[in-house]
Amino acid sequence: MPSSVEALAVFLIFLPGFVAQKMVEILTPRRPYSAFERFVNAASLSLLVYALYVPFTLLHSFQLLPVSADPVKSISANASSVGLLLVLGVLVGLVVGHGASTGWIYRALRGKRWPFVRLTNRTGRATVWEDAFAGLDSPALCAVFLKDGTRIMGWVRYYSEDPANRELLITPYPGIYGQDGLPRVAVMDETPDNDAYECRAVLLTPAAEIQRIDFVSPSELRWEHERGREERTTGTRSRGA
Repeated sequence: MPSSVEALAVFLIFLPGFVAQKMVEILTPRRPYSAFERFVNAASLSLLVYALYVPFTLLHSFQLLPVSADPVKSISANASSVGLLLVLGVLVGLVVGHGASTGWIYRALRGKRWPFVRLTNRTGRATVWEDAFAGLDSPALCAVFLKDGTRIMGWVRYYSEDPANRELLITPYPGIYGQDGLPRVAVMDETPDNDAYECRAVLLTPAAEIQRIDFVSPSELRWEHERGREERTTGTRSRGA
């Protein structure tokens, strides 16, 4: 059994890494990590934290966490060092989490800014699904086609980052209006009944079975909506052979 001194030393070594790992998880919601993955990530982040901590202690005459036989006395005597480790853990977690969520770390490694630094072609995201939406500078204006023939048009406000659970929240586009004159999401059914309507928002779950998503311009979306309205009114929708 490890002594209290050894346990305290292990706790202090990995504490900033677990703090940094928690910050990364907050900024980059992903699939749940296993205990082993969490430990490895915390160990890696702890190394990064201590790489910043040791030079700081040498420059500012901090003690390198001497541990005595009394754990309580050790923590109280090293309160400033423990506090510095926690602060560094939070800062490292914020930087790494921000880099992972926005992709700037991978952009730098792909040589987008400095072509001579080309270490990878990865984007840092798990799937092209996430790349398609996260890479846009503004909410995506889309026409979403479902397996049953339904077509939904509007802004993609939110999207799922879980590749096994593809969900979209479609919100109104100001160029599409309902009968009350307010912006609405257009839902068009391409079945023989040719049903269509406008609504305030649409949440698409995996059960909707998305088949295709067209990223369109405002003029293209308005044209598609007006064409659908005209075909619904006249009943002239062509059922392709």
